[in-house]
Order: sequence, then structure tokens, then C-alpha cells
Amino acid sequence: MLYLASSSPSRARLLKQNNFEFSQLQVSFDESSVDKNLKPEIYVQKVLELKEKLFFESKEFKALKANFDEKNDSIVFADSIVSVDDIILTKAHNDEEALKMLSLQNAKKLSIISALSISSHKKITALSLVKLTLAPFEEKELRAFITSKAYLGKAGCVECEGFHKKYILKLQGELSTALGLDISILKAYL
Repeated sequence: MLYLASSSPSRARLLKQNNFEFSQLQVSFDESSVDKNLKPEIYVQKVLELKEKLFFESKEFKALKANFDEKNDSIVFADSIVSVDDIILTKAHNDEEALKMLSLQNAKKLSIISALSISSHKKITALSLVKLTLAPFEEKELRAFITSKAYLGKAGCVECEGFHKKYILKLQGELSTALGLDISILKAYL
């Protein structure tokens, strides 16, 4: 059995679209304790490491452990961040933060970095990068996106399957990474 240790609906949707049989475990982590002055690729790995540690100490894991078969079961952890000019953008908590993050992205190049960890009888970790070149946002559509609150729960407020889709001039890397989970790496190791 594959266990997705992430509350992300996008990651669950990606697994379903790619015909993975899995069970989703609800995992929450407050990223505000992690130093944003780190390089983006170090920051996302640190967040992933802390999420894993917290999960393995949780009562949810203790309950799962009783039925966990290390030879056949795997737990997948993932975290993604957005970076513009090495400025780390995590999740916006309100419209003001969303506007600030989206303004930094407007007509710019941004990076989406995803860290992935697969724990079973062995541990595999990977880091994936997607680079997006964006066209200028239309102000009316930007305001509508913020008003809709669709940015909530999305790293850097980036919604490649929604708002950002029409503004992507160039995408370098795997789209699934931009959506929160590098499916090609997952398929290679499972």
C-alpha cells in the first residue's frame, strides 16, 4: 500500500490521475519555524525533513505502524516551494500576502522546487525543479483569482492548472512537479 503523508488535494489528484492505489494521511506542519534565509532548495528539504520527523513521532504513525509492511508498503512525503529571485514564497494566509506574492511573479521567471521522500524498507529522497517564465498578469483576472481564494493552500499562490495556466510562456521540467509531486520519480522507485 502507498500512503501519501500530505493533506494536499493536488498531490492526491496527481496520484489518482496516474492510477496509484493509495491512502491519504492528513499531515499538517507550520513552516513558519523554518528560516527563510536559507537557499530555496535547502529550505524545502529542511521542511520535508521536519514534516517526516513530526509524522514519525505522531499517534497517526503509531496506529499505522501496527499494520505497516516495510517490504510492500511505502510512505510518500512531499513539500514544494516557489522561489522568485531566491525569495522563498510559501503559502499565503490572506489576500494581502497573496497579492504580494503574485506581484513578485508578474512577468518574471520563477522556480518551483519539490522535495520528495519515499520511506519503506529503504529511504529515497529527491529534489525536482520546474522553471516557469510568466507573461504579465491581467489586473482584473489577478483580482478575481485573489477574491476567489483559490490561492489558499498553494505554494507561492501558484495554480498551474488554473490562474497561471494562460500566463505560462515557457515551462522547463515536469508539470507534475509544478503541481506538487514529481510523478516520474515516484514511478521510477515504486
